Amino acid sequence: YMGQLRHKLERNPSRPEFLTTEPGVGYRLRIQE
Repeated sequence: YMGQLRHKLERNPSRPEFLTTEPGVGYRLRIQE
C-alpha cells in the first residue's frame, strides 16, 4: 500500500522525499513549506 502511495506522490518513488520510512517509528509524511 505504501509503495502505491509513493508511486502517486513522488517524482522518483525509489528515492522518496515526502513519504519516508523511519526505523522504529513507522512512516513519516514530510510536508515542504
